[in-house]
Amino acid sequence: MALASLYARQKTTASEYFILFSTASKYGASLCNQLIPDMVSIFADPVRATDPFFQLLSDHTSVPIDQIRYIFLLSMGYPLGAIYRHGLAPSPAHIALRHMVSTSIGLLFGLMCFGWVQMGVLFSMTGVCYAMLLLVPSKVVHVYTIVFAMASMSVAHIYRMMVDYGGWHLDFTGPLMLMVQRVTLTAFALHDGVARKKAELNEDQKLMKLTEVPSLLEYWSYNYNFHTFLAGPICTLKEYLNFVDGSNFKTIPTQNGDGKTKIKPSAQQGQNILGPVEKVQFCIHEKRISNLFTAESVNNYIGLGFSGYDKEGKPVWDVCKNVRVFDVECPFPPRVCYERLPPKFWISPHMAVFVLSAIWHGFYPGYYLCILTFMFINEAARKMRTMLRHHFQTSPAKKVLYDLVTTVTTVFYMDFTTTCFSLLMWEKCVLFWSYFYYIPLVAVVMVSFLPVPREHRGEEKTLEKTD
Repeated sequence: MALASLYARQKTTASEYFILFSTASKYGASLCNQLIPDMVSIFADPVRATDPFFQLLSDHTSVPIDQIRYIFLLSMGYPLGAIYRHGLAPSPAHIALRHMVSTSIGLLFGLMCFGWVQMGVLFSMTGVCYAMLLLVPSKVVHVYTIVFAMASMSVAHIYRMMVDYGGWHLDFTGPLMLMVQRVTLTAFALHDGVARKKAELNEDQKLMKLTEVPSLLEYWSYNYNFHTFLAGPICTLKEYLNFVDGSNFKTIPTQNGDGKTKIKPSAQQGQNILGPVEKVQFCIHEKRISNLFTAESVNNYIGLGFSGYDKEGKPVWDVCKNVRVFDVECPFPPRVCYERLPPKFWISPHMAVFVLSAIWHGFYPGYYLCILTFMFINEAARKMRTMLRHHFQTSPAKKVLYDLVTTVTTVFYMDFTTTCFSLLMWEKCVLFWSYFYYIPLVAVVMVSFLPVPREHRGEEKTLEKTD
């Protein structure tokens, strides 16, 4: 009887398990039928799938949904950066994993912001540029790369003007502009390391050169890592690889052999012929500058901004600089890489900066009005310095007065001129000038055509060379 009762109990228990399993299977199948379509829709259209969450934030903050999405993802760099820095600390065993994790998160951010179609444009551009590194001779790879990258970006700018003329909607053209700088920097670094002799390179180029093509993982990680993909800052591939493997935290000896300082990386070898106007523009838009400072602080937090130690042994964090506010508000803009142009090139190096910067930004009339005005300002400033400066060097008080007046004038003209970059359209630029009765514009044009006295012409030629 006991055995029969136990056998019956076992049969009952098995039956209960079967019923429980059947019930769970039905609920599981029902749940999968609900979740799988949702997961497929999220994968198919990440932007639309995340819209309800960001729309809720937008409604509570009165910030447009495209901007709140950007701000949220940039802010996510802090907690993710903490995990990345401490959970995946630099070590030989973590190098590939750090690349993969950073790239995966960056791609996820991109899909949430732009979707598959716009991200496909970025994939295509970086894919072609990487193929050029592999297939194009190193003597000309930098030329092919910058031409293709700028052409691709120009097409994107024209498309944006067609669908959102005069608008400030955040789309893939922002990361694309940053990506153009990265792929160009990489091509120039490979050209320097393979096709040029060491004696032809300056100190920055010697530090940043590449002697071989980076792996595809390294290249994608450099372009799509989550902490620089959306808003920069720009660093060279060599600096990024040093950050990933942790060697940027090691002391790097300089040419003086003191073992403590590192020559400041230029980050201006190929791409930052795109420099001063871009940085002035960043300071015009408070929302943009706050995003750029956020991106810069995230990169400093995870360690990418560290470049070495100064002569006193203090740490220096200057690899990742999105905006140097003091340099912009005062007339001491950073030098760009003039040595890339031939000595007797048809356009002067400083004008090449402005022309390439305008094309890099797009094709709105305001960009080119800004460039044209800067041409006259540069010429007028050179002539005023040639003809007036020596009169104010006879006493300390006159020197201070000269410095004060020229500084205030320069800052005013920088703000006056670069406003066209924000206004974009011809009608708005002309209306803005009319508020000043065109006086600043007429004055600088007239001064630029003044003849230089014969006794000062040698000094003017010297200024042209230093410019």
